[in-house]
Amino acid sequence: MRVSFAPLNDNQRLALWEAGAEAPVYARCEAMLHAYVSSAANHGVDVTAWTLAGRDHFLLHAFQQQFGEQLDVEGQCAACDTKQQLMFSVSDVLASCSEALSAAQVSSTEIESDAYEPGYQPVSLMNVPCQMRLPSVGDLRLVAQSGEPLMTFAECVIEPSAFSDVAASLETGGDWQGLFDDIEAQLLAIEPLSIVSLNARCPDCGAETAHQFDIASQYWARLTADVEQQFWDVHILASAYGWSSHDILAMSPARRRRHVAMVTEM
Repeated sequence: MRVSFAPLNDNQRLALWEAGAEAPVYARCEAMLHAYVSSAANHGVDVTAWTLAGRDHFLLHAFQQQFGEQLDVEGQCAACDTKQQLMFSVSDVLASCSEALSAAQVSSTEIESDAYEPGYQPVSLMNVPCQMRLPSVGDLRLVAQSGEPLMTFAECVIEPSAFSDVAASLETGGDWQGLFDDIEAQLLAIEPLSIVSLNARCPDCGAETAHQFDIASQYWARLTADVEQQFWDVHILASAYGWSSHDILAMSPARRRRHVAMVTEM
């Protein structure tokens, strides 16, 4: 299905922040997707059925439209604990995804969501031949609410008829963490965007550290910073002129900045 999307205006971004501020991480991620695909043109789109790699592919494009190319991530050297500031681009991350996922982008404002649908592929887990699919957005909710998250995750992604065989192999000396590590390796082989690591060399000691990158967390951090600035704009202009929050945020950024400057220069 072809899905169209566009940058959120300031009122929409505030509504997204309100929907996700107190929500668990899985619900916040769903809210981010719904904010972009909830228009009538995308009626019937079920974002919870998308793979997590598909979710991240979509959010990378949404971030690119909303905030631009540059990504700034804070990290820490694994050897000497020196804080590091990593700077790279959305295009750098998108370049790592599979050809199948790359083909999902039709244009800067449209994607083919069929590429985000999970499908089973033959793999070997704990030396047991089976079928496995990429985890979905909906799986996160099940895992977060489970008392045994590793087992639940494995049960979500392994084809049901083969899950019992894989689980039985754990009784001969394996463990759920070992199975999870095995699944993680297969996920990377199927879709590199499933787990994104960014390597950075420490300027102090020269050691190289792999920093795991999560676009959902990055998007939310950037959104939160922007909304905090919006709150100050609303506070200043509502106090000075009595305008409503909705009307203030409906202004163009340039006009709003000018009004704020006029008030603060008095």
